[in-house]
Formats: sequence, C-alpha cells, structure tokens
Amino acid sequence: MKYLYKFSAFCLKTLFKEFKWFVIFLMVLISSTASAQTKYFTGESNDIDGNGTADFDIAYSDFSYYGSDYFMYMYMGTFSPQDELQIQFGTQTVGVYSLVEFNNFGDTIGTSRQWSSEPKTIYFYENTNYVENWQDESFAFIGIRIKNGDLFRYGWLRITTTFDCHVLDGAIQETAGIPILAGEGINTIKPLDMKVSDLRNNGNWSDISVDFFSPYFNSYVEEFRVFAVKADDAQNLSVEDFMALPESRYLVVENEEVEYNVVLNSVFLDVDGDKMDITEEYRICVVSVSDSVEIFPHGFSLSPVFQINTVLPEVSTLTAEDFGDEGTSEDLKVTFAKNTREDMMKEYRLLIVPKDSAKFFTLEKAIQIPEEYSFGVEPVGDSVYSVENKLLKDIFGNPVHQDQLYQVFILSVPDGVNSNIASLSSVSNTFSLGTPDYLYAGQKEGIGINYYDFEPDLEEDTIRFDFDQDGKSELVFTNYSNWKPSVIFDYWEVTTEDSTQIIITDNDIATNLSLHSSINHLGNWGSGTFYLNFEYSAGWGPATKKGEFLYEGIVGFRKNSVNDTIYGWIHVHCQYPTKIYDYAWQKRVTQSVIKIPDSGENLFVAYPNPNRDRVLNIAIKNFGGEKDSFLDVFNSSGIKMKRIVVTEQLSQINLNGMPGGLYYVQLVTPEKQETQKILVQ
Repeated sequence: MKYLYKFSAFCLKTLFKEFKWFVIFLMVLISSTASAQTKYFTGESNDIDGNGTADFDIAYSDFSYYGSDYFMYMYMGTFSPQDELQIQFGTQTVGVYSLVEFNNFGDTIGTSRQWSSEPKTIYFYENTNYVENWQDESFAFIGIRIKNGDLFRYGWLRITTTFDCHVLDGAIQETAGIPILAGEGINTIKPLDMKVSDLRNNGNWSDISVDFFSPYFNSYVEEFRVFAVKADDAQNLSVEDFMALPESRYLVVENEEVEYNVVLNSVFLDVDGDKMDITEEYRICVVSVSDSVEIFPHGFSLSPVFQINTVLPEVSTLTAEDFGDEGTSEDLKVTFAKNTREDMMKEYRLLIVPKDSAKFFTLEKAIQIPEEYSFGVEPVGDSVYSVENKLLKDIFGNPVHQDQLYQVFILSVPDGVNSNIASLSSVSNTFSLGTPDYLYAGQKEGIGINYYDFEPDLEEDTIRFDFDQDGKSELVFTNYSNWKPSVIFDYWEVTTEDSTQIIITDNDIATNLSLHSSINHLGNWGSGTFYLNFEYSAGWGPATKKGEFLYEGIVGFRKNSVNDTIYGWIHVHCQYPTKIYDYAWQKRVTQSVIKIPDSGENLFVAYPNPNRDRVLNIAIKNFGGEKDSFLDVFNSSGIKMKRIVVTEQLSQINLNGMPGGLYYVQLVTPEKQETQKILVQ
C-alpha cells in the first residue's frame, strides 16, 4: 500500500494518457471526497482539535556511539499525549521504553491498533551492520486519536526522523469512529516546515539560509522558486502573482531532495526588484511549481517575519597600560586593532569598567551606557587606534582613580544603514593607576612593578624570598598545616630578615591589608616573627603575636637600604591547603641614590639635565611636606604635559612618550613658585 496515491497517479497518467480529462475527473473526485472527511494541517501548531489546548509535546535528543567495527547514530524523542489525545504504539521496546509504532503511507489507522495516553518513545538508529526502525525518506507516519464523546476521531502525524524530530504535517477525521489512511487528506504540494536563518554579517541576502521539506507528492513538483517579499505586502500576494514575476526576482531550486538548505546570494532581489534593506522586515516565499496543475496546483509557503541582522565584527588586540606618573587617566594608554567592517560603523566607544563589574558586563549593558560616560573614537581607517592623555570616566560616571582595578571594553556602534547590531570586544587586561610614590595591595601592573604568580609545594616547609637578589632572604614563610603531626590548625609563620619590615597593627600583629590600600604610606612597620592566622581562643596556636588572617589576606612589606627602598605585597591563603597565590614588589629610589646637586638660590634642582633616560629627578630645597604642592611640566608651546603631587623632598617625573626638545618644569607650593628649563634628548 506504500505510495498508493503516488503510484496510482503515475499509472493513471501513463496508461490513460488518451483519457486526460477522465483522469482529471477521477483525481478531483478522490481529492474532494477526502477533503470532506479529513482536516489536513501543517506542523505549525500542536493544537489539533482547535480547542485552545496543546494535544501533544515532543522532547528530542540524539546520541552517537563508536565501536571497533561499527558506528551507531541514534535519534530519540519522547512523544507526550496531552488533553484528550492518544498515541498508537506497538510491541517493540528499547530497555524500559515502549516505542511509538510507525506506519507506511496508506496503512489503516483505527480501532485495531494499540493506543495509550502515556508518553511513548520515538526511536530510530542505524549502524554499519543493520537498520532498525529507520525511515529512508527522512519522515514517518504515526497514528493518533482524540476522544470525541464515546468515540474517537482518528488521525496521523508525519514526523521527521532526522535531527530534531518534529511534526511536518498531519490530518484528522472530521467524523468520529471512522478509520483514516496514513497520508489521507494530503491535497497540496506546498513546501513544508520552512525556516529562515541569518548566517553571516555581509549586509546582503547572502546572509540568509532557507530550510524546508519537500511535499509528500514531490514527484509532481517541477522545481521550487524562492522569493523575498516585504512583510507588509506578503498577505496580498497570491501564487499567481509569484508565478508571473520575471526570473530576476527569484532563485530556482531543482527538485532533487527531501530536505533542502538554500543560501541566497548577494545579488538577490526581492519581488519589487529592490536590494536588501536592513531596516525592512521580510518574509521568504517558496513556491512549488507543479508539472500537472490539473492534479495539484502550484503551492507556496511563507516564512515567519524576520529582519536581517548585520552584526559588526569585534575589535581585537585590546590593551590598557599605565604609562604615566600623575595617578590620573591621563597616564592611561589604550590601544586596539580596528574591526574589519568600518564601512558599516558610526563610531567606537571606549568603556572603562571596574574589574568587579567587568565579569558581568554584556553587550546589552554596554549599549545602555550614556555617551558621556564613554569616550568616542571616529573610525578613520587606521589599522591600530590609540587613546592616551585623556581625562576619562568609568561607566558609572566616576573619574578613573588610583584606588581601583579596571578593565576596558570597546563597543563598535553600527551606522544603522549597513549594519544594525553593535558588537562588544573581549575584555582587556586588568590595570590600575599608580605613581612613583604609591604601590597598592594587589597592584600587578605599573612602572617598575615586578609581579609573579606563585604556588609552592605543600610539602615545602619553608619559603624564602630574596627580592633584590643579594643572596640574603628578606622574608621567610614557614608553612604549618593540620595534616602535619602536632598541628591542630593552619597558619603561616613569617620572619623578617635583612632590614625588612611588614605592616603591623597597634597591637604588633600582622595586618591583613584590604585590596588597593596604599603600602608606601601606611604607618606602622615592624620586624620579627609574626603569625598569619586568626585570633582563636586561648590555648590554640602560638602564644604570641597572633594575626588577623581568617582564610586569606595580603601582607605588605618593605626593605630599606642605603640606595633604595623595596615595597611589596604577598597574597596568602591561611587555611588548608596553605599556599601563596602571588606577590609583587617595586623598588623606590631614595634621596641617597644619587648625590643631589646644590640648588644654590633656586627652590629646586632638576637632574640630570640634559636628560636622556626619560627619568627626571627633582630635589626640593628645605621642603617640609607642605600640602597642595605639585610639579608641572610644560612643552615649548606652553601646553601642560605632566603634573605630579609633591609629598617628599625628592620626586621623580617619568618622561616616557615625550619627544626630545625644550621643556619647562614648574614647582608650585602654597607660598612660592619657580620655573626651570630642561632639555630632553
């Protein structure tokens, strides 16, 4: 009985060619009789009886298995009847799963079958050795029935047996108690299950992919024609309107498959002869061109409404670095490589995000940031863009400042004509702003900062740090963990050596520094042996100098010498397993490194002058730490290039990035002011 309609039509067309009108009469009569008894539908809805309640649900999954001599790919779906619907099932099982029974075209679906309102498994698999329950036409018919009083209305669903296992079409008897044939009621050759996907970002029709299934009676289809129509016009067009259009308005697809995937091309035009417009909404129409309109007229299907989404590419190689010493965003230099479609862009926007917020920052949030809280960069065709010497705000409108870790994003803004969707770059490296007078707990980047990841072996009892590589340890960390004999809780013992101190509290215990706190300018320093643990009750742990470290924390340290001072921090974990996460240190030049020239009658002296190494030392005569004192550097045109706040008698100005030439250094205190010339070579 398989292919009964198809085979009958073929025989009639072939054997009774001379009786064409008689053949047409018979086919129309059969079609009319079927349509009077059955209700045919496509798979857009799972409300078969039209009562507003879903009649079934299909959950889909697939699996692959490999063996030494076979490959098996399995599709599995669970068909769950709902409302008053029942599903036909057979005797086959897979493990504990009872299987839905498949029907061939023309099989009778009625009272003689087994029925259930319980979920049943739709199951197909194939391997190199055998095929079971496998449909070579990519679909199968399953029987259904719906309660109608004391009787049932019988029907069928045609489902896909590949990929996502869903309903293509179906039919149900209008009269209860009458059996139905699998496939009965199909009276059209229109394409089925059409889907439209947006594949690329070319800004033309080559972005669009159209998927559809051929109709069951595809032997009557001469070819398929694919059209694009503006959504507002789609409902007003008939199949005759589409058939009358010239060849330049559609794409021809040969009738050779059951499933089709068609990608449109860049020169494709819509039915009005217009090119793609990203501001317009469209629908795709696929027409099945019949080779026997007397039996099956031309059929067509319309896709849901869609709009072409042209997404801008992202920028790449985004970096943010602190190159200055003023402690403001003017020290910051951000570089990034352009995206590849600047012809679709309006601008780039530089967004500075506190690190704690960066992990949750998305494109949707970036689009909502007010323009005044970002920095715009015009796309001018440069391969690499650089933003520097700018006073910037973060995404919350706050000035970028020293006591914070930041990351940068670049938002590519579309022009709204060639592209309509923005893109957000990957996040930059983490940075913070620093000056030669400050090092912050947790700071990993900046001028002269040496940063290291560190995770010692748990079996290593003692870890020695020699920061200046003079062969002497500055800090000795001894590991005590409760997996060791006689240790009943975890802690680190820290001993200072070689003129090294750590930051302590007024009670002489090690201070657990908060992230971003300044190490250079904290008050209490101490040397000796300290314990990084928690203030437990009496009788626990070492008897003296308990720490304030519950689980983890940051230790600040410094080493003083004749020529310089090393400042640094160490991030530790004090519970099992005790470990050191990372650490960083920075060497600070002291006044005794270089002999300060005599300033004579001047308020200060700037040296070396001329300057070749781009580091300028400033020694101030009789400086008493006056507040509101600062140094400015101006170029020969009078433009301010640098400003640093003065807190000590000896300061340094980093001249990196400044071209050679004549500059002016100005010292301003609450009581005096003086300007001197310097030459940068």
